[in-house]
This record gives sequence, structure tokens and C-alpha cells, in this order.
Amino acid sequence: MIEHDPIEEQAARWLARQDAGPLDAAVKAGFDAWIATSTRHRVTYLRLEAAWKRADQLRAAGPAPAMTRAALERAPWRRWAPMMAAAAVALVVIGPTMDQWDWPFAAGQKFSTGVGDRYTAHLQDGSQIELNTNTRLRASIDQTTREVRLDKGEAFFEVVHDDKHPFVVISGDLRIVDVGTKFSVRRDGDRLEVVVAEGAVLVEDMAHPNDVAPTLVTQLSAAVAQPKAIRKSSRSEEQVRDALGWRHGTLVFTDRPLREVAAEFNRYNRKQLVVPAEGPMGDIRIGGSFEATNVDAFARLLHSGFGLKVIDDGREIRISN
Repeated sequence: MIEHDPIEEQAARWLARQDAGPLDAAVKAGFDAWIATSTRHRVTYLRLEAAWKRADQLRAAGPAPAMTRAALERAPWRRWAPMMAAAAVALVVIGPTMDQWDWPFAAGQKFSTGVGDRYTAHLQDGSQIELNTNTRLRASIDQTTREVRLDKGEAFFEVVHDDKHPFVVISGDLRIVDVGTKFSVRRDGDRLEVVVAEGAVLVEDMAHPNDVAPTLVTQLSAAVAQPKAIRKSSRSEEQVRDALGWRHGTLVFTDRPLREVAAEFNRYNRKQLVVPAEGPMGDIRIGGSFEATNVDAFARLLHSGFGLKVIDDGREIRISN
């Protein structure tokens, strides 16, 4: 499977943005900051720019007989040609669809994934965010502010620490402040789960500051936050690794009831597992490591390993005795 390179993807978007017309001051500042972040950013951009100029020279050399040069320059596809040039040079697979993105700009960026997809966003400050399935977030990174708003889904944050400018994740009424960390945040409605793989974070309930004390969640710990309650618990290295298995496309379960396992698979697949809401079937205990997007293989296991009846109509997989 061909994987996209986020830096090449960003470079291609900057190239297309510049081709669309002169940059205003704010966008130009964002571009200059992106170029200055690393040598790889500059090298990647220059390589794609050279490919784009070669493509421009080919078009100038011989326009199609039915289209004048002026018409060619106005053609709608020209705006997106840098993406095509990037794909031709590097075989890049673009992650989010075009209508899910804003151009990079000084005030912030939007990132999102579809069902079953993952994506890694590289931020201006050197931090990176891995988005899990069906996730949407906004990042505002500049010289004074480092803030991410997680609207839905799950993400893993690898933060470049800065004492003067803390990295903050806001989701609903909850705020997570980085203390030099690698951590994940998952949002399910009003429920927020934080798992810390390295370092520490401070979890705060902004809506109830007088009722709920800020909670420091340290390495190999987790916290579940709901309105007016933050519960902290310790985790083993294995438990943290299993919780973050989605970063490698894997779901890991240890003695979990089938109804919970089915709900997890349904986060990653459009074809949904349907397990009776009541009755002993949903309490069948499941353990093991599974490919998150291969719900068909898991259904076959339920049939062959547990003797359950499986009916697949293409949209749903119904499980019964």
C-alpha cells in the first residue's frame, strides 16, 4: 500500500496556493514559518517547485490545438496541477479530501479523517498529531499560542516542549495542558479519555473549576473525564501499548465483552457489526489482536471460533446464536 508523505503533501499545497495568486501578509508569514521549520521542508518544496516549473514549460511549448494559451492559463485544473506534479514525482497519496482542508494560514489549520483512516499532521512548532478514525480537530500554532481543539474522535500528540508557551488541547469543557509529553486524547460525546505514554499532562474542567480540581496525569497513567468528574488510573506498559495499537492499524482486546468489541470495530468500518443489546451473547469475552478495518475476518472468527451465526448483507453483519 502506498503511503502519503505529510511534508510533501504540505509542500504541494503551498505550491498550489502560491500558483493561485499573490499571498497576503498573514499567509506569507505562515509559509515563511513553515519553510524555516526544517531543512527537509525547504528541500521538498524546492523539488516540487522545480517539477511544477518543468510542467509549465511543457505546457508553454505546445498547447492543445483546440485551446489557446490564454484559455490554458485560465483552465480550472491549473490550480490543482501542483498536486498532480507532486503525485508524479513522489507517488503521494493525499489523506483528507480537498473539501476537508483549509489552506495553511497564520490563524490555524483544520485536519480530519474519514472512517477507517489515519493521518499524521506536522505542526509549525515541530510537534505532530496522529489522527485516528473519524476525527476532526483544529490547530492554532504561532509564536505566542499553541492550541488544538479536538471536535471529535481520537488523536495522539507528540509535543515539542516549550516552557514559555504550553501546548494546550481543548475538547468540550475540558482542557489538557502539556508538561512535555506523548499522549492520546479520545472524545466520545461528553466523555474524554487521556492516556499518557511519556511525560505528564494536566487535565482541567473549565466548566466546573470550583468543583473539580485539576488532575495531573503522569507517564503510564490514564484519566477519564466527564462533566464534574475526572478519574485517574495507572496503566502498565502493555496496557498503554495496547490502547495505542490503533496507531499501527490494530485493535487489541483483553477479556472484553463482545458488545464493546463490536462497538470498537464499528468506529473503523462502514460495515457495522450488530450484536443483541441484551442477553448473554454480548457478554462473550474476547481477547486478541485484530486488524481494525478487517471486520469480515473478525466475523469469520465469531462463526468458526464461537459457533455464532453470521449474516452479512453488505451493510451490516448481524451476529446471533
